[in-house]
Amino acid sequence: MNRTILSMALALGTVACTQSSLLEDPRFATGSNTLAASADHARLYNTNFDEGTITRIDREAATTDELAVGAEPMRIARAGDRLYVTLRGERSVAIIEDGPAGMVQVGTIPVGSEPYGVVASQDGERVYVAVSLEDQVVAIDTASNEVIARFVVPGQPRWLALHPDGGTLYVANGRGEGVVTVVGTGHTTLPDGEAGEQGVLDVIPLPITNRDADNGFFELTPRVTGDMAVDPTGETLVVPALYVDNHSQEDVQPSQDPTFQYYMNPEPGIGRFNAAVVQIPIVRDGGLTPEAATPIFVASFAQSDFGTSTMRSYPNAVTVSPDGEYYAVSMEASDAVVMVGRLGYNSGVTSSSWIRPSPEVDPVQHGFANHPHAAIQTTAGPRGVLFVDKGDRPEAWVHGFLGLTVQPLDARSGMELVRNRGMQGLDDIESSVARFSESIEVTESVLPPDVLAGRRLFYQANDPALVASGSGVSCSTCHYDGRDDGLTWQLGPAVRQTPSLAGRVSDTHPVTWTNDIVSVAAEARETSLIRMGGVEMTDGQYESIAAFVDYTREPDHVARDAADPLVAQGQAIFEREDVGCSSCHTGAALTDNAYYAMYGLESVNTPSLRGVVATGPYLHDGSADTLRDVLELSRTGAMGDTSMLSAAEMDALEAYLKSL
Repeated sequence: MNRTILSMALALGTVACTQSSLLEDPRFATGSNTLAASADHARLYNTNFDEGTITRIDREAATTDELAVGAEPMRIARAGDRLYVTLRGERSVAIIEDGPAGMVQVGTIPVGSEPYGVVASQDGERVYVAVSLEDQVVAIDTASNEVIARFVVPGQPRWLALHPDGGTLYVANGRGEGVVTVVGTGHTTLPDGEAGEQGVLDVIPLPITNRDADNGFFELTPRVTGDMAVDPTGETLVVPALYVDNHSQEDVQPSQDPTFQYYMNPEPGIGRFNAAVVQIPIVRDGGLTPEAATPIFVASFAQSDFGTSTMRSYPNAVTVSPDGEYYAVSMEASDAVVMVGRLGYNSGVTSSSWIRPSPEVDPVQHGFANHPHAAIQTTAGPRGVLFVDKGDRPEAWVHGFLGLTVQPLDARSGMELVRNRGMQGLDDIESSVARFSESIEVTESVLPPDVLAGRRLFYQANDPALVASGSGVSCSTCHYDGRDDGLTWQLGPAVRQTPSLAGRVSDTHPVTWTNDIVSVAAEARETSLIRMGGVEMTDGQYESIAAFVDYTREPDHVARDAADPLVAQGQAIFEREDVGCSSCHTGAALTDNAYYAMYGLESVNTPSLRGVVATGPYLHDGSADTLRDVLELSRTGAMGDTSMLSAAEMDALEAYLKSL
């Protein structure tokens, strides 16, 4: 593909208000979302993950209707007059029609293991689905409702954005260091009918930035943490990201040393967890210009149920306003949406327009741009925002995943504050917009009370009993969706891989990598007090977190329980006495719940192997990238013994592990 790499100034383009929208309706969703709207935006639709339903909201009448669609609806998109909903628990996409008689499910489309994000072309002819546990994105033709193409995208793809011309799809990985894969769809709505290339065209890592410290700079690791979007002009891809310091060796215990500001400093790049949106310019053929990518720091102070809190938890979705000038960034664990100006401060220039920040990296900002922004308090666990007007101060609605509500978002006030701050060059981050109090309940929870309470705590970054004030961390920060982030962390002198919490973790006690922590509740307490800086919660609250962790299911990967002769051969090898795998990995949970001296450690707990294919990297320190790497390391006899196995036998053993 011929890609024109433009200069920095040209890549950044001109001010959005001088550009024409490539969307016929600038409100049309260009990224995956938990909210969708009818063509006239009179009705909204949201997914209810645990309840297995979608809800239709009549905006004017403030009434709701609910429809059961299947297990774990994740994201929803409208293509023409139909809705397409990914069902993560059923390996399929539900097709919904909404007519005078109400919503009706008219079919399902099998797509593969754990479909996640879904996005539609504005002409309604194509729907794209991220099939996360098959490392694929599929294209669906809406005339036939059949899969017409599959694209291989490694890294458990979850989040999608589609260029307004329909010719380029952007796919973000769900685990590990953040990358965006550029896929040519071969489908375009450009007026000249120019056809684009089909297939994977490019893989773009998110830009690395630094944080300052007494002894130099540390690289921050970027993770993509939610739903992306393309602005209506097709000029910019906006990616929600979390920049983390997982390399430093500080033994951080903020609850024991309240003067230590490492977690709590709200300045860009200082903390261990730094919320951002990455603004990546797009060239005409849909390609990205990574050298011009700008990480924009996203944090603000606002009032919450716990007093004044710092909104700096991970951003889990971004939606661009219809005029292209603002980003609405959902901060799931902070119960807030942060409105961010697309353009930077004018640095005192008295003008009716904003100016773009200098492309030079300001060392004071440590690699982050600091655009004007303002926090808006919302319903609990905001997970999707949708604009419903076309004006320059449009109304928006927000879906609260944890609150089980939708509500109007006071976006107008947020935009006005952001614009004033941009014009005046204000550089502090202290800002707050009054919470819009009205909300509409969209469903009733089906979760047991202790699981529901534990889920609320698991996704909470602002409760001082659980976490240090302003730290921006929650259980869900590293254990996204109750699983893991695919990273390793320097915790004091030790390096530890984030363990997955999928499945009944209580069946695998002792928990954590080393030592004898007897329960999930005990581990929740230790993590809260030592690593997250909380003060103290009740025993019942820690037990509630444990109840939620145990409620989450194992990954539904493609090879799970596969009836394959190679898998059967691998199981026989796994159970051989001379190989020794089953001597420790035994029982239903495939662990003996014991710990051993190995790899230079006095005690390493035997982890469960259920769903292990979805949890790399492997070993306590993440030093094995793949399951095959683990099996090759076992040739030394340090953990089982595969030294006598042939390559074909190793293939069979690997196939068995992938089926668990």
